[in-house]
Amino acid sequence: MYLSIHATAGVLIGSYTNSSLIAFVVGFFSHFLLDMVPHRDGQLPIEDLSIKQIRRRYFDKIVAIVYLDLCVSTVVAGALLTNNLHFITPSILWGIIGSIAPDVLQIFAFMFPKIKPLQRFQKLHNTLHYNPKRQKISLVAGHLTQLLTLLTLIRPLV
Repeated sequence: MYLSIHATAGVLIGSYTNSSLIAFVVGFFSHFLLDMVPHRDGQLPIEDLSIKQIRRRYFDKIVAIVYLDLCVSTVVAGALLTNNLHFITPSILWGIIGSIAPDVLQIFAFMFPKIKPLQRFQKLHNTLHYNPKRQKISLVAGHLTQLLTLLTLIRPLV
């Protein structure tokens, strides 16, 4: 899923708890649950490629996807957080941080391929995210799934 959807889940989680720690932990695990939903988000053909080969072949595409996603995240966060019903609280902020942290760790795994714990995390994340049995979904259906997920997460917040 795109970061905008994970961040929205973090806002929702943080708005239902007063504990920053709980918001972070639940947000972190929500990331994996959302990634298990069949979707398409710019998957790259990465089977049998090393991290170095992926970076060399797909760096521009990865940067473009991240940039677009950050723009959408900014718009969604701005729309949600400027609503008078929802103020930025520490638990909302930590819910957002927790919900996007797995993708941030994945970026660090790309940047630092020699750090073994990051590579193990990368493998776990990819196993949950890019399951070939779940990901056989068309580009249009996959993005509709993400849009419906985003709308489902936003509904309780507005």
